[in-house]
Amino acid sequence: MQRLIYTSSARYNLKPSHINDILGHARANNRNVGITGLLVFHEGVFLQVLEGEHSTLTQLYARIRRDWRHTDCKALLAEPVAARMFPDWTMAYRPGEALEAMQTRLLGDIMSVVGSCKSGEFEDHPMLNVYLRAFVTSVRMRDAA
Repeated sequence: MQRLIYTSSARYNLKPSHINDILGHARANNRNVGITGLLVFHEGVFLQVLEGEHSTLTQLYARIRRDWRHTDCKALLAEPVAARMFPDWTMAYRPGEALEAMQTRLLGDIMSVVGSCKSGEFEDHPMLNVYLRAFVTSVRMRDAA
């Protein structure tokens, strides 16, 4: 089992209907291939957590990177995991307006680190892992409550 977290920037002409399309396709496809996860969209930024078998995630991420609706995909964390954080979510969705203030701050911290790092050097930043885990855990805990 593997977890992948990436960010990307929405294209300037992205509409709410495009996000609905993303979610509809993701939920149907993920169910068929055993992927679970979370999609967050806030102020033009996507953050997505994907969980599944390594080979399936590799193929899915390659397809995601080619999607016209966003640009500048950056894989921030890819790690083996013993269990899923989102076992019941084929693709949960959190729009920016549904985030709590602390989650919005953490997302801002994540994007600040991403903006300050050269491509592929994210794992060298001491706080990125902390921010990512805190953000993802906060979303999971809020929904479990």
